[in-house]
Amino acid sequence: MDALRTVLIFLHLIVFAFAISKLYISDFNLFFRRSNLSELKLLGRQMSFLLGGLWITGIGVVFIDTSFDPVLILASDKLLAKLVCVSVLTINATLIHNIVFKKAQKAKLSYTDMLVMTIPGAISTCSWTFAGFLGVARPLAEYLSFQHFLILYGVCLFLAIALMVFISPIIRRNWSEKGYVKGPLSFS
Repeated sequence: MDALRTVLIFLHLIVFAFAISKLYISDFNLFFRRSNLSELKLLGRQMSFLLGGLWITGIGVVFIDTSFDPVLILASDKLLAKLVCVSVLTINATLIHNIVFKKAQKAKLSYTDMLVMTIPGAISTCSWTFAGFLGVARPLAEYLSFQHFLILYGVCLFLAIALMVFISPIIRRNWSEKGYVKGPLSFS
């Protein structure tokens, strides 16, 4: 089982690396320019695929570690925090796909429209980043309880949302000045 666990963790790490780099690149680009619906849908499909891969590999590791024994799962504060974080991430992804992508296609965006789009984006970026943090937080697990992890996650979410509320007018201006841009999201 150690070999299988190692393979699953390695696959989990590779998928996470692809996901977080795709996320940060797309966030960077979306700050400066508006994307069309086909680009957003492609990004959404890619991120959904990667999130699915993370769920599959993560569940595999949890099964190896706990055999899904509720007592063992409830005994791991870090695991519980990670389950909360990825659950928020998954629910938020559904919101992004069903509301944000549609709103992004409006010709003119109000400040409220921009907030409806950027706040779930902030939650997404924060949750992906915090899930990565939890993946390497094993040394902290003996010092931090489930409540501590949730408080830390809540503070991170609050800061991400506050930052997004602050910079939403800049994004709105960038999007209205440049309109839709064709081509893939990239740093170029």
